[in-house]
Amino acid sequence: MDLALNDHRINGKTATQIYQKKFGGKNIIEENILNALNSSCTSLFKVISIFLDKHVILLRDILNSGQMFQLTDIGFSVSTTVGQLLFARLLEFDDFSR
Repeated sequence: MDLALNDHRINGKTATQIYQKKFGGKNIIEENILNALNSSCTSLFKVISIFLDKHVILLRDILNSGQMFQLTDIGFSVSTTVGQLLFARLLEFDDFSR
């Protein structure tokens, strides 16, 4: 479903872009989510480090840029291992990600 909503294009626009243009965000939270979705992409990430005390996983994008990302995830931080691969769409939120 993620790929259908965020990557498949009709007349050059994804479903989330069409929704955002037609309806906008109902509130600031929805607007922030739509902006994050529309600026995101999927990739394959490798787990580089795990910080259990903060529930943070350090990931390296191994398909696109080699860029490093910090993912906060309570469940995944206790179940993953260094070196594990993860295919995902990471969303960045200004108030949360930085």
